Amino acid sequence: MKKIKVRPSDFAFKFDNCPRCWWMSLKGLSLKGDDLPAIFKHVDESMKSGISIEVLNRLGIPAKEFVPMGFLLSQPIPFEHLGVELVISGRKDQVVRLADGTLAPIDYKMTLPKTETVTKYARQLHGYLTAIENPATGEAHDVSALYLVCFNAYSGRFTVGASNGGDIPCAQKGTLVKLEVGIDRAGFTVELEKIATIAASDQPPEAGSGCALCHHIFDALRHERDLAEGANRKTNV
Repeated sequence: MKKIKVRPSDFAFKFDNCPRCWWMSLKGLSLKGDDLPAIFKHVDESMKSGISIEVLNRLGIPAKEFVPMGFLLSQPIPFEHLGVELVISGRKDQVVRLADGTLAPIDYKMTLPKTETVTKYARQLHGYLTAIENPATGEAHDVSALYLVCFNAYSGRFTVGASNGGDIPCAQKGTLVKLEVGIDRAGFTVELEKIATIAASDQPPEAGSGCALCHHIFDALRHERDLAEGANRKTNV
């Protein structure tokens, strides 16, 4: 069977945004990079570095300790009727141990804490769950909760202040909001089969309605067609 590696972040960004671009990346045809600008990575890492167990407890997450797990890699998830097996691999933001000894992955997002946010990122957290409960190597752990912690910058303000050295340090203040994601292992299996179906197909799926790259390519091709038609009309006059 063909082995396909899927990053947990793909569930939240690539599949909904444009399954065609994801399918093309599997074929080595994608022109679209997905790396975050360095400044966003720095802000994200800075936010996570300031989170302690005490902060999580104040948010309503009954965490007892952080669990260092490093890189996550799941056992292959076979879809024999499609000739494809999926492997979930990637890094998670944090995993904590709860009072009952089970684990809970936490993902940090700079976004508004809305119902739509839970819907968007639920599959990403289920990807972490699958890799933790079914690791390719090492000990398996039970997962009993999934959490999103949203940094809501819209609730805060941008602040500046002069320092002794003459520089003006700046900070974006906001609030942290905890959202719990319900665990639905059966539903996630259905989503995985949809992804495996795309991966197994020899034909690309439809482009995502919000994919700027696909729309740009479509407009560029239309522009070339219109130029060719204009040249033909001029020749025939």
